[in-house]
Amino acid sequence: MNHKLLGALAMVGAPFLLIGFSLEDQMRNLNFSWFTGAWGLLYMLGWTASLVGLHQLEGPGTTRFGRAMLWAVVGCLTIANVSNVYQIVWPGQKNQFFYAIDAFWPISNILMLPLGITVWVARRLNGWRRLVPLLVGLWFPLGMVLMVVVGRAPVGMYIGGIYSAVTWFLMGYAVYSAEERVAISKV
Repeated sequence: MNHKLLGALAMVGAPFLLIGFSLEDQMRNLNFSWFTGAWGLLYMLGWTASLVGLHQLEGPGTTRFGRAMLWAVVGCLTIANVSNVYQIVWPGQKNQFFYAIDAFWPISNILMLPLGITVWVARRLNGWRRLVPLLVGLWFPLGMVLMVVVGRAPVGMYIGGIYSAVTWFLMGYAVYSAEERVAISKV
């Protein structure tokens, strides 16, 4: 897949956290059901698409550390998505295995901040595109502060959901609209 298709898929997946939070707030019977797994899967697949596109654009640079940071997040998302599939297939049946793999969702969020810093430092993306992964990486720490201030009240979930939808859409658009990197062969 080229970076334009990956960016488009990322933009499609971007609002699903907000959609999921909103619908589960309005229809309580959807909480922690197959629906939670479905919107989580779509959200994380879009996230993964943006990261693969970022890799194609060499956003985190070409160093071993930059590539490792990016693939660590992708790996965590892959494991977290197993929990989404589990929840779709066996809704309401939470066990230690589920909780162990579901923990990789917050881990992937935590790793987005150092990845965002890595993209910023690598200077491989131009203009505003360079800042977007850092804004995405701030979602988790800002969300934790917001939870301390307003608790897990719906207003906090909506603010976090809107922030996520906007920043992940921008990430998808940054990948979609970036100019393709052309490898220069060394002779």
